[in-house]
Amino acid sequence: MIKTKKISSWQSCCFACALSMVLLLPAVIEAQDNTGFNGKWILIPDKSSEIGLYRTLTIEIQLHGPSVIINQTWGKSRSFTEKLILKTDGSTNLLPISNRVFPTNVFMGLSMAVGSKRQIRATWENKGTQLKLEERYDVKSSQGISQIISTSTYELSEDKEILTYRIHRSSRKLGTEVKYVLKQADSKNAYFMKLEDNWEIDGRLD
Repeated sequence: MIKTKKISSWQSCCFACALSMVLLLPAVIEAQDNTGFNGKWILIPDKSSEIGLYRTLTIEIQLHGPSVIINQTWGKSRSFTEKLILKTDGSTNLLPISNRVFPTNVFMGLSMAVGSKRQIRATWENKGTQLKLEERYDVKSSQGISQIISTSTYELSEDKEILTYRIHRSSRKLGTEVKYVLKQADSKNAYFMKLEDNWEIDGRLD
C-alpha cells in the first residue's frame, strides 16, 4: 500500500504562489529589454516604403508599465496624427475610429469606417525587442464596407538606434509589405551647407 501525505492549505497556497511566479517569469524576461523603444523616431525615406501625400512619418513611443502609448504623425505642414494607448498583455484593445483618414496611402480609395471600433491585440516578442500588433478594423471602399486583418511590428535594432515598422495586411498580395525604417531623433544627424563661388580643399581630411 502506498501512503500519501496530506498537504495543508498553507502548503497548497505556497505551491500555487510558486507556480504562478514560474508561469509569469517568461513574460517578465520577455519584456525586460523594451525600454529602448522610448523616445521620438524619424523616418529614413531612402530605406522606407513610399508614403503617398504625407511623404514622411514621425513616431513617438512611451512605455508605462504594462501599457504603451504610440503617437504617429504623418506629414509635416499637412499632417495627420494618430494616438494609440494599448495594453500589452495580449488582451484586446477596443479603440473607437473617429477619423476616416487611411494614412499609409490615402490614394488607395479606402477610408476608415468612422463610428466603428478598431480591435488591437498588442504583445512583446523576441525578449522585448519587438512589439507586435494584431488588428481588425472596417474600411469603406467603392464596393462597400469590408474588414481588414493587419499585423504590425515595431522592431528595435541591436544597437537600439534603428526602429523598423512593418505592416502586413490581408488586402495586399502575398509577399508584399509596407516597411518604414526610422532612427532616433537625436542621433546620427547629418547637415550640409551650400557654398557660393568656387571653393577647393586640398589634402587629407578625416
